[in-house]
Amino acid sequence: MAIFATPVHSEPRFLGEVSKDVARLEGDAAEEDKAWVRVRQATESDNMEISAMTSKTRTVFSQGSTESLQEVNPRDVRAMEVFRTLTDAGNLWSNEEGTIPLFNFETVGKITRASGGFQDFKQKYGKLPVEVTSAILEVVYKFNPGWDWTRDRFVGCPECKHVFDMYDHEVDEPVGEVE
Repeated sequence: MAIFATPVHSEPRFLGEVSKDVARLEGDAAEEDKAWVRVRQATESDNMEISAMTSKTRTVFSQGSTESLQEVNPRDVRAMEVFRTLTDAGNLWSNEEGTIPLFNFETVGKITRASGGFQDFKQKYGKLPVEVTSAILEVVYKFNPGWDWTRDRFVGCPECKHVFDMYDHEVDEPVGEVE
């Protein structure tokens, strides 16, 4: 079997099919007007970048015992996961007229991602409703399940189909898929 250093891309995924909250936001919009995204499988480079964000940094100043510990915002990590793997999007607009796409994309080598760098992406991504960013993240995690720290927290009962978290609390709406 040959192994190629070429990222695998998902088919476009309609966010309303991933999230009933997004479907509710879109209402009865025609299919060509519904929001969708396309993501790619993460590479080891993506994993290293995410690990660099989440690794702990300790700084000790030379004039005493003052220490500084880097804290990482988990929402920044999630935004970075989306930034690193989002390769295309449709019907996500930066204006109410729906004429200016929220994200533009560029391809460098074999990798396509939102143009403008992470800070520019994060500023635009942060303007989206939480329901939409959660649905985008769900698509990223379905294509990159190793990044989804919640995937092993839920267990489905094969008899009654109820979903429980790892503490046996019943969950109304599970995060991720239940097997």
